[in-house]
Amino acid sequence: MFRTDTKNRRLQLCIWHALVAVLLPACTHDVALAPIVRRPAALLTAASNGAPARLPILAYHRVMPGLDNHMNVSPALFRQHMQYLHTNHYKTITLDEWHTAVCCGTPLPEKIVVITFDDAWRDQYEHAVPILEEFGMRATFFAYTSVIGTPDYMTWNQLRDLAQRGHAIGCHSATHSDLARP
Repeated sequence: MFRTDTKNRRLQLCIWHALVAVLLPACTHDVALAPIVRRPAALLTAASNGAPARLPILAYHRVMPGLDNHMNVSPALFRQHMQYLHTNHYKTITLDEWHTAVCCGTPLPEKIVVITFDDAWRDQYEHAVPILEEFGMRATFFAYTSVIGTPDYMTWNQLRDLAQRGHAIGCHSATHSDLARP
């Protein structure tokens, strides 16, 4: 049984947020199809240490023109999403910053949103990143290591470049196993 003292509560929240940072992007694959004005992809509850009580997370996979499937959003639609956030004064933070705010009490802007990308597709680097940076936004990119540098995926240098530009890089596993299959 967990104790309810403040130190233990922060530890519980750190563990919870670490799990969410790993598991949530794989669970919110349809967010690019949902109008972001109506609902965020996910809402997390934070501690009462000054961090916001709700955290919208928008999770994307592909950002590519001409690709028509449930895992893709066109660059034009992605730009509309980012324009909406910018117009409505949202500030993007990375999951690392959220974790620090929850665990350490670091202050955050009032209207925040986290943007994540799964799989480290090359089109994210080519299409999404310029749009993000046009609006002064950052994101968290989850890469799975077995495909880095292969056709259609980012290279190690591109991932390093994203990190140097203020984006966060996370691990999405080594091989991206299909956990729906036995």
